[in-house]
Amino acid sequence: VAAGIAQPNQTYGSRFAGPETAKVAEVGIKGNWGIGSVNLTLFKETINGFQANTFTGTGFKLSNAGNQSVYGMEFEGMVRPTHELTLTSAVTYLKPKYDSFVASAFGDVSGTVPAGIAPLSMTMSATNDHEFDNGWHFIVRGDWHYESSTQINDGLSGFISKNAFNGAIISYAPALQAAQAFRREVSEFDASASIKLPNGLDFSVWGRNLTDNRYLGQVFDSVGQAKAVSGYPNQPRTFGIAVLWKY
Repeated sequence: VAAGIAQPNQTYGSRFAGPETAKVAEVGIKGNWGIGSVNLTLFKETINGFQANTFTGTGFKLSNAGNQSVYGMEFEGMVRPTHELTLTSAVTYLKPKYDSFVASAFGDVSGTVPAGIAPLSMTMSATNDHEFDNGWHFIVRGDWHYESSTQINDGLSGFISKNAFNGAIISYAPALQAAQAFRREVSEFDASASIKLPNGLDFSVWGRNLTDNRYLGQVFDSVGQAKAVSGYPNQPRTFGIAVLWKY
């Protein structure tokens, strides 16, 4: 019995990659006025030898991209219009690119956009904390998280066109085209209501993904099934109750 050592995903070299080297340049401004604050940052990050790990249906191909870069902007803001109410927002814009990635699992993808990175991400929240005379707190919170539409995977290895006789690769294009059908867009709203007591007890009810926004977080080639695709869905609408005690 070979105990799995003879399996294709055990091929020497498929689990080795060199180190990454990252360089980041950024400029930003910050302001805090008590009732509100603002942070704004512009940056560029370059990663030499970016490590990519691609599932091929029978194993993983770990390899180094030559160079990946991303331009970006991050904004964070907070304001307290009243003593009880706090509003926050965070926005991130990213523009990534494979500057050089010749030996990817899908051939030369230099100049393309890496999958799984949403160009625009936003999170906004509102929290109202009302304190009663006896020291109790009634807290209501709602937050919304959004990620713009983005392709989930760079490609799907099971769709690579190969010669039926010797297994030689004919074209990577079908694998790249197959992955284009799978995209993810996130828009989730969460909310909670809590009662906090002076003795440290905290009772809360909460709901997550209240609009029941459904999407696939990841897709990959199904194990041992040619041209089949599997995926992991996100968590559906969920409700819960929590009791905490701080001492």
